[in-house]
Amino acid sequence: MTVVNSPVTRVLVAGYGNTLRRDDGAGCRVAEVIAIRWEGRAAIRRGPQLVPEWAADIAESDVAFLVDASAVKRGRLRLRRLTATSRELLLDGHAIGPEQLLQLVETVYGSAPLTYLLEVPATDFELGSRLSPMATNGVKRAIRLLDRRLSRLLQR
Repeated sequence: MTVVNSPVTRVLVAGYGNTLRRDDGAGCRVAEVIAIRWEGRAAIRRGPQLVPEWAADIAESDVAFLVDASAVKRGRLRLRRLTATSRELLLDGHAIGPEQLLQLVETVYGSAPLTYLLEVPATDFELGSRLSPMATNGVKRAIRLLDRRLSRLLQR
């Protein structure tokens, strides 16, 4: 009898934002909790912004979730599938947008995994470390959404 191991889904959750600018740190907060809940089963990255160095981490994944704060209307969590930008790939040093990062992955590695941007509703980007009530609620909802997605992807 031959046993065939099913391929393991490789998942990356990358939360980014400035944790010293109140709600802007919401993506990092989500990634911190997911790192604890899914330790050893999902790759986690956190930082003040997306950086080109994360392209390799995304390329090694089957599914990637980029999590960021967003001044979206009506305080709704927003999950959208990303596609690489069709514009010429221009990097301005260290900062890069989500679509540009995905374009970099495709350019350097030949293809990119299924990638989503999870936008956490935010209203307060002033100096400080506490989240607004809207962002606090958005972080909780984002964690629940990712828990459900990761449960399905990783067959917990």
